[in-house]
Amino acid sequence: MSAPHTIPMPDTPDPQHIADAVTAFLKEHGQPDLSLEDLDAATQELVKELTTWMADNNTDVTPEALNTFLEEFGTLLDSFTAQDFTDLLFPKPPLLDTVIDFFTTDDWSYTKLQGESILQLGFQGENGQWHCTAQVNEDAQRFAFYSHLLTNAPPTAALAEFIARANYGLALGNFELDYADGEIRYKTSIDVQGDALSTDLVRNLVYANVLTMDQYLPGLRAVLSGSATPTQAIHRIEQSDPVPPQPTRLDPMTRLMASAAQPSSPAPEQQTQ
Repeated sequence: MSAPHTIPMPDTPDPQHIADAVTAFLKEHGQPDLSLEDLDAATQELVKELTTWMADNNTDVTPEALNTFLEEFGTLLDSFTAQDFTDLLFPKPPLLDTVIDFFTTDDWSYTKLQGESILQLGFQGENGQWHCTAQVNEDAQRFAFYSHLLTNAPPTAALAEFIARANYGLALGNFELDYADGEIRYKTSIDVQGDALSTDLVRNLVYANVLTMDQYLPGLRAVLSGSATPTQAIHRIEQSDPVPPQPTRLDPMTRLMASAAQPSSPAPEQQTQ
């Protein structure tokens, strides 16, 4: 077993000298994908928090005390992966913060459910309107976006066939049918474990979702009304170019009225327009 890394400390506990010593250590034993600027910034923050902690706990900031702490810190680094090291120095913001940032910047109206990492929204496409749900799971590091058909439908064989045929040709996302209550929705999702969720990724998932829902909505209605077979409906959709929907987000009151037939949801915690 190799000896743990140690950080040679200067004779005096001057913060800048300490920072220089830690930076030199990280450059030698740290991760090669971190820039020198990142290492310097992280080191300054580490030393600042360390000296503050020692002062708050009545611990003398002596070379001996710092050496003891940093020896243990070096031992800990031995067990770190590159992602552990990056997460420690540069913690990622909560997924929900990134999702809210996107919808706020992109001028969507939304309602956040009380006590939940869920946003409710509305969308108006070329072929109709529907309500949407944005949901994050912080523990699993997953983000999912759903477009919900405003009315449920009996889970017939024709409807199931349409959804199966539609899903077979889709590169991103999938339709879902709840056999318990006939809910129909389209889902796009991403797992960012080991990476980070950006507003660009949120944008890609959201607009891929609503574009697909709008493209397949006429065929879905045709199958539900019996005016087309699943094969005919899918053929018409996939033989035509998708028409981008107008980026119209429904305000909360309009969305609420449009989806009044849906099951009730928990009371909203906040509302942003």
